[in-house]
Amino acid sequence: MEGFEVLVAMVTVLAAVLLFFSLAAYARERTHQLMVVLVVIALFFIKGLTLSIWIFINQPEDMSDILVISLLIDLIILLLLFVSGFKGTKRTDKKPSSKRNTKRTGSQ
Repeated sequence: MEGFEVLVAMVTVLAAVLLFFSLAAYARERTHQLMVVLVVIALFFIKGLTLSIWIFINQPEDMSDILVISLLIDLIILLLLFVSGFKGTKRTDKKPSSKRNTKRTGSQ
């Protein structure tokens, strides 16, 4: 189980670094897209921290309980990413123009 513990620690540290940069970017820009990215990375960090603490305190033989919680957090993260992908797009009923924009420059 040592490999799993190291992997959880690496993901937690990476999420903490990305969370720091996301906070700085959101503080500077304050856009909806950066807020969603910040929330998603914060969830990854919370998940990694929770897993790390749980493994450190309990040193479990059976990981099924924490893996269920981990999968639920992953589901929330995926749903947030999915919704944010559609949040910024606007549907227009206009079809693109079939005319070509041809500019004539110089001699013909």
